Order: sequence, then structure tokens, then C-alpha cells
Amino acid sequence: MMKQAVRQWLLGCVLAGPGVALAAAVLQGIVVQNEERGQPLANVAVSAPGTNDTVSRNDGTFALAFPNAKPGGSVTLALQRSGWEVVNHIESTLNLPAESAAQRVRFIWRTQAGF
Repeated sequence: MMKQAVRQWLLGCVLAGPGVALAAAVLQGIVVQNEERGQPLANVAVSAPGTNDTVSRNDGTFALAFPNAKPGGSVTLALQRSGWEVVNHIESTLNLPAESAAQRVRFIWRTQAGF
């Protein structure tokens, strides 16, 4: 009886352990026009290795989940929208935050013709 209870407990730990231990790292961001507090820019394609591609929403926000990455891990984002370019592209390589709401990365865009 005791051996069976121990086996069931161990099996429960093995089955539940990985699901409990691994949580996806989430990166939230916003895309704006021309300046730090500029107007939101929708329909910017955002992608990174290890995540599903997404597009910025009408309010310029986006979120990427990295199911196999740990907080603090380095990621490089690719952002694209026809006729536009990133002003602060140097910030596209960053570390994933420990909490998804802790940091929101901001990308500033301008038309390819300039301001």
C-alpha cells in the first residue's frame, strides 16, 4: 500500500513538474511614430526566433510569448512595415523581462523619407 502511494506521488511529480516549472517568457511592446510619445503605429510585423509572429494592434501594442526561453535570455526582434523604418533599432536586441508587465519595449518609427 505504501509503495503504491509513493509511486503515484512520484508519477504525479514527474507529470506535473515540467508544466509547473516552465512558464513562457513574455515580452510586451509598443510601436509609435516619430518620437518617444508619438502616435501608436498599427500593423507592424513583429517576429523573433522561438515565438509566433505577431502584428502591432491599433494602439501600437504587441506581445510575444517565448515558450522555451527563460527570463533574462537574450532575444533579437525583427520589425517590418512597408514605407517605415525603425529609429531606435539598436534596442531590438534585449533581455526578456522576469515579469511580462515589468517592461514594455518601445520602438520609434518614421517614414523612410524621414520626418
